[in-house]
Amino acid sequence: MDKQKRLTEIIMSAFILAVSTYLLQIAYTSKIRTKVQGMNSMAFPKAILYLLIALCLYVAITGVINLKKEKSLRRLDKKTSDQEKSPIIAKEVALSVGLIILYAIGWQFIGFILSSILFVFVESRILDPEKPWWHTMLVAAGYTLLVYFAFSMGFGVTFPEPIFAAIGI
Repeated sequence: MDKQKRLTEIIMSAFILAVSTYLLQIAYTSKIRTKVQGMNSMAFPKAILYLLIALCLYVAITGVINLKKEKSLRRLDKKTSDQEKSPIIAKEVALSVGLIILYAIGWQFIGFILSSILFVFVESRILDPEKPWWHTMLVAAGYTLLVYFAFSMGFGVTFPEPIFAAIGI
């Protein structure tokens, strides 16, 4: 993996780690406490957030270790001293952070399903523009519908769908 992609991975992992830690703090301090079928209302979100934090830590730590290994290998190779300097923040990182913010805002205006399909599609195109657009759209739609039905039917979670509500669906 090239240096730019590794830096993007590390920065995005740190960003998601920070957001997940904040959400975990909210889950612990939230005054809303209900029990449904023997499970606290925040038990499942806490488990998911702990898993997300662990995965982000793993990706960030292995990324930093591999980046340091690559840096020491480049010092040994005198030919790499002519490399161009990369920007401080990769274009992909800036686009991804902006897209996450738009995705969160999109829930209120176009709902979970449409904003999730758009988010997964655009983010996938940013990270891997070589994939055919139809393949990316199928994955985005399939993933979104899987998550929607798993959480709405399996856990009874309701998602905001203002457009569907406006047209009576």
